[in-house]
Amino acid sequence: MSRSNFRNYLADHIWEIIAFVMAILAISWVRGHVEKYFSWWTANNAIYESSNLHIVHLLIAFVFLCLFALIIFIPVTRNRNTLSYFVFRILSIIGMVYVLIMPWLFPTTIKPDVVVNICGSVTLGEDFAVPYIEAISRNNHAAKVVANYNRRSKGIFNDVDVYLTNVVSKKKRYPEFRDLSLVHFNIDAKGTTDGFNELLKEDCDVSMASTSAKNAGYEEQEDNLDGMLLGKDAIAVVVGFDNDILDDNEDVIDYDTLKEIFTQPSEWKVFHRKKSGTTKELQEYLEFGNNDVIQGDVVSSNADMLEKVKSQQNSIGYLSYSFLRYQPGSIRVIRIRKDGNITEKPSNKCISDRSCAMVRNLHLYNRKDLYSTEEEDSKRKIAKKILAYGQNPLGQEIIEAAGFIPIIQGDIPPVSTSDPVAIDIDIDVEDIYEALHSERVEPIKTITYGRNGYDLTEKQKGKLKESLEGYKDTELVLIGHTTRTGDPFYNDGLSWERARVLRNKLLSMGFNVKLIYGFGQKYPLLGIESNLAENRRVEIYSYQTFLERANNN
Repeated sequence: MSRSNFRNYLADHIWEIIAFVMAILAISWVRGHVEKYFSWWTANNAIYESSNLHIVHLLIAFVFLCLFALIIFIPVTRNRNTLSYFVFRILSIIGMVYVLIMPWLFPTTIKPDVVVNICGSVTLGEDFAVPYIEAISRNNHAAKVVANYNRRSKGIFNDVDVYLTNVVSKKKRYPEFRDLSLVHFNIDAKGTTDGFNELLKEDCDVSMASTSAKNAGYEEQEDNLDGMLLGKDAIAVVVGFDNDILDDNEDVIDYDTLKEIFTQPSEWKVFHRKKSGTTKELQEYLEFGNNDVIQGDVVSSNADMLEKVKSQQNSIGYLSYSFLRYQPGSIRVIRIRKDGNITEKPSNKCISDRSCAMVRNLHLYNRKDLYSTEEEDSKRKIAKKILAYGQNPLGQEIIEAAGFIPIIQGDIPPVSTSDPVAIDIDIDVEDIYEALHSERVEPIKTITYGRNGYDLTEKQKGKLKESLEGYKDTELVLIGHTTRTGDPFYNDGLSWERARVLRNKLLSMGFNVKLIYGFGQKYPLLGIESNLAENRRVEIYSYQTFLERANNN
């Protein structure tokens, strides 16, 4: 082709060339906006089931082809010297190119940017996990949250889709969610033991646990785990109303008898759960040996347990108090006679102060090595946020709504005023402690803890009684503290929990604990950075020291 012919060709087809370039640019623009706004539209109109993008793209292509047909059937569009010809020519080329490349460019469905897997406790999976994820999402200005609930023979499997593409400014979202359009959460609750196994195998991002890693048998792995204390619960032993063994008004079973019922064949119909933190706590309370195994039929969840025990004669099982909290009178709750004392039936009060049997703590866990690099991917950041949200007051509201006892400041135990010099120390305790703290008055002993820890190590338990041997007749005061890392609301509750757990241990050793208190992060050690581990502590003082300070003031 000569140079002059090439120039003539360009002159004759310049508009087609411009139209082709514009077609490519237009398709790129349309593709991005269709996916963005279609995701927003389906989320806001709750028709996520129809989120097949190819349907929308076919409709757009049909419009372009209709415009192309106008070139053939409308005479004015066939005149090369008119603007109409130019406009319709461009639109027709866009339509043809769009139809040709659409199958290769566009996905058939909206795929989530991130899939987060949550596993573990059935107790937490039943009534807590989905509302908890929904609360995090709505607090993050999600356009739509769609939850699907499923029960299986081996546990609970729920999923939550969180649509984030909407008109809300990205600055209003958590940093972990700012660049995402759709996040999918799989909640696969088959038991605490299963959750720890999945987490350690990296098949799960967040593990729910109805007991601590230590009590579940993963003490050696605790250094590899990040844990968050969520709240408290208790286990209730339950029997059906159709019972020939117990009288209608009888609600007490001896401790030793209860252990025999669960470990040896008898006239009782026993139901239990496998790979369960609830079961682990029951076994620990009944002091199971290596050869002790629960004899009975396996159920998959609290709901399944309740239905089986209610419907079968002479049946016995155990349930989370949280599950029974909103179903009073649905089944008979048993008290236990141990060492001549009869335990209370689980209630908010006795769980808060740990005065009833089988009180256990609820946790969320991550693997620590998920956060070992500076550049964390979105999944790991979101998993970390799920843990941190447990410190949030809104997260604690979800805990309470699910029937659990939140980690909050409880009532201060009453203090005796029989001593003529005693005053209302529960009112002035902070003023008194502030004076002791500022003057650096040394406590009798200080117990320190790991991050988010509240229980004593075996080494600490072994040395505790020996270190306080000279204080058997001394009335003690326990003051709990935390570092300034984390949410102040959560730290307040954690400081109380540390004091409560230590009080119960000291009482079991025969010591006299007069008062406990928790100050959260308010009083770091003087001369020590507020976020250092030494501030995770419970200080043990003499009650007499507090009385003397009160009188001096």
